[in-house]
Amino acid sequence: MVNTPAYRLRRESGHALITSVIFISITLIFTLGYLSWASHQKVSAKHRYAEMQAKLAARTGISETVYPLTMKTTPPKDTTYGNFALPPGVFQRTNFDKSYTAVATQKTGQGMQNIFYGESIGQVEYTLDSRLGNEERITVTRKAAITLEPNTFSKYLYFTNKEAAGGGAFIFDDVNYTDESRRAVTFGSNENWNGPVHSNDVLTMSDYGCPNFMSEITTSMPNQGGGFNFSSDCGEDEMLVGDDASIDTVDKITYPPPGVTTRLRRGANYS
Repeated sequence: MVNTPAYRLRRESGHALITSVIFISITLIFTLGYLSWASHQKVSAKHRYAEMQAKLAARTGISETVYPLTMKTTPPKDTTYGNFALPPGVFQRTNFDKSYTAVATQKTGQGMQNIFYGESIGQVEYTLDSRLGNEERITVTRKAAITLEPNTFSKYLYFTNKEAAGGGAFIFDDVNYTDESRRAVTFGSNENWNGPVHSNDVLTMSDYGCPNFMSEITTSMPNQGGGFNFSSDCGEDEMLVGDDASIDTVDKITYPPPGVTTRLRRGANYS
């Protein structure tokens, strides 16, 4: 067997070459894998950015268009307010075009009140370069919605705009028989009020016994014509019973409610 220095040198060189090829191959595999992973992460990051911006665009549509317009006017059924462009964004040197489409629908609730369903669809578009050099247009959409149910007077056990007594005997304090001389309704003994009570006027307690209020009782602010007229026989502590009982003054509730005439005309069977 030949074992000269020249032969040993060639053999060691051959081993070094094979080792180098294996090392370079492994390095190349890891490099290509990393580049593929980095490329995938870059694409994923752009898509996540687009999803986040689409959600924000949808919520912007609710706050900027759907909610303000629904509160301002009564939308007819299936109203599309339009498509609205938003300022574009830039992420990883890619331009993202943003917009939203605002829609509102009017529905009728169980209590025959109007319920408004508002919807905003946020849309984000951007261009993605494929590995083959081709450009692909990507569109991402997300939706935000809101349901608005206006407060109704049906939640009150007792509601009045004025506390002047109605028809019947002894409703006037003098013989002029004017609205100004009408006596106020009084709350007295043997009355149990288990439900919300409100008046835009002054609530007057009787001099002959005290009622029992077991829920919230409110009037409008004193500077708006409301308040409480207690008697010597009935004060705040005496009339509030139960854990849910409370007394307060709040902003005057508009009566008749806005738009009620329009809704009555729409629901009328005869013109």
